[in-house]
Amino acid sequence: MTTVHITEKCPLCEGMEFKDYLAGKAPDGIYDTPFTLARCKLCDFIFLREVPASQGLYDKTYYRSTCPILKSLFDLALFVFIADRVKLISQFKEKPGKILDVGCGDGAFLARMGKTGWQVYGIDTSKSALAYA
Repeated sequence: MTTVHITEKCPLCEGMEFKDYLAGKAPDGIYDTPFTLARCKLCDFIFLREVPASQGLYDKTYYRSTCPILKSLFDLALFVFIADRVKLISQFKEKPGKILDVGCGDGAFLARMGKTGWQVYGIDTSKSALAYA
């Protein structure tokens, strides 16, 4: 499993008092640690308390498979994953707006959201994912 760093201070104002805002486990099972969004009591900034270590998480072949069967299975799983995310978001926001995908990978989710009228933005640390996108 991949490790995480626990944020002790607000990344915006360096306040040290915060309240849990939302918590959940990563859907892909890469992390054992539940993730928590916290709201800083000093400046109201909402941030991720458990910051994943990105080193070694994705290698150069993560987004490209040389085996056609594996690529087909990956594409199907990705399609289902994206459809699930779109459905989840539509439960909370009926009309398209702006969306930021932190850890956007190859941009497949953002491409899907963009086709339905969303203004999409994404960031990622994986050079191979960004090159693929």
